[in-house]
Amino acid sequence: MGGSIHIHGTGSSIVDTVFVCRSTGATARQGLCKTPDQLAALIANELDQLRAAGMKPTAGDVRCIVYGHVTA
Repeated sequence: MGGSIHIHGTGSSIVDTVFVCRSTGATARQGLCKTPDQLAALIANELDQLRAAGMKPTAGDVRCIVYGHVTA
């Protein structure tokens, strides 16, 4: 079990990145980036989707999304 503390106004993340490791499966090509510009465009698109859903991503949320993609 885990937990975290989010303090209002600190830029903490409310977005979580979940890693699922499987021995079989496929990754959609649109999720793979070969250049920094492609990665930036993918992240910008995901942030736009969060904003369209009514969320206001913080710097912590952006870091969480970036770290998830870089790790993948």
